Amino acid sequence: MSHFIPVAIDGSILELPNTPVLAEAFGTLSELARARICHAYDVANGLCLSAVAVSCSTGERDLARLNRAEVRKILGPSYSILWLWDRGFPSFPFWMELDHAGEKILMRVPTTFYPEEFDPVERDAWVTITVTPSRARQFAAQGHPVPMGTELPLRVIKLVLPNGTTELLATHASEQELPYSMAGAVYHSRWGIESLFDVLKNRFEISNFAGILPTAIHQEHQATVLLGNLYTLAETEAQALWDAPQAEHPEDYQYERYKINTSVGVGQGKDTWMTIVLAEDPPARAQAFWTFINALRRNVTPIRPNRSYPRKPAPRANRFSHKCRRSL
Repeated sequence: MSHFIPVAIDGSILELPNTPVLAEAFGTLSELARARICHAYDVANGLCLSAVAVSCSTGERDLARLNRAEVRKILGPSYSILWLWDRGFPSFPFWMELDHAGEKILMRVPTTFYPEEFDPVERDAWVTITVTPSRARQFAAQGHPVPMGTELPLRVIKLVLPNGTTELLATHASEQELPYSMAGAVYHSRWGIESLFDVLKNRFEISNFAGILPTAIHQEHQATVLLGNLYTLAETEAQALWDAPQAEHPEDYQYERYKINTSVGVGQGKDTWMTIVLAEDPPARAQAFWTFINALRRNVTPIRPNRSYPRKPAPRANRFSHKCRRSL
């Protein structure tokens, strides 16, 4: 698994100022202007590699294609990527497209997906999905015709979660490339992209736009993602400085692991990033950076494993008023 770069792709709905111009440009959901965003996320380094914002009516697979192309532009064709996808992306034509492109995937699928092929699998096995006449008609109706009789081999992995439910994963990777013992941990590492959306929306307030034109929306979306990446690099540096003394003297700490408090760190950075970026004197820039890093390492929170919270439904009304603009 070490030769793969795990990259997670996922999408979300982005709240926009509810103006007629943005409603026309991006579409509406429940009569409110909304955009659909899709990000490609480097799981190992916690960085967003690609981010797009388009009409909310655009399908997630179409956005995933854009992100995949952008990531390939950045990394080049020689890198081996393991693409991690949630259960909103499974589709036979999409799998065929990725297989023909030579891409490796690890994708969660609903337990009711292709039961004829997937249900008999007890733990880990290769199956062949065949396009039957009914499936061919279905794909043609969806605008993705696939010839009847087309076959696609897929490896199906079944995992039993601690709560007793079964999770179904599909992959093109072989047992040597992705051992069964690692499949669950590798897939669950895609949770980082869910945390990314949470940080962008609730800490960086990505929906609190200063502009109300489509160009401003695209600019601020990209700028906030870039700012999030810069913060991640700073937090990684601060985390390493915190971890080093704890590793030497673990008996001095109440909890086994701590992490930098992101909520506090983002707030501290609002007054610091412009100083760091715009400083013309390198020593002044370095001093501002390390002052920020030291401030981050002073605010940590213990990691308490095996905690989970139910997902709250998103409110229909906008959280931010475009009449009260932020500045950064």
